[in-house]
Amino acid sequence: MLQDWIRQRDQVLLDPTVTQLNAGTCSPTPRRIFERVSELRRKQAESPTEFQWRDAWELLRRSREALGGYLNANARDIALVENVTVAL
Repeated sequence: MLQDWIRQRDQVLLDPTVTQLNAGTCSPTPRRIFERVSELRRKQAESPTEFQWRDAWELLRRSREALGGYLNANARDIALVENVTVAL
C-alpha cells in the first residue's frame, strides 16, 4: 500500500520533504502534464504566429474530441476555458 502511494507521488512535481495537505485549491501537477505544457509553451515562444493561428486550433479540436469521447458528448458542445472561475 505504501509503495503504491510512493509510486503515485512520484508522478507529480512535489517536494518529497514537504507534506502537502491542500489538494483542492493547490493541487499538484502531474509530471506528464507539466512536460507537455512546457513543450507547448516552448513551441509558442519559438513561433507565436504559427502556433496561435495554425497549431492551437488543431490542438483544441483534438482535445474537445478526446474529452467528448470520454464523456460520451459531442465535441461541438464542449467549451474549453482558462479555469473554473471563467467557467462559472
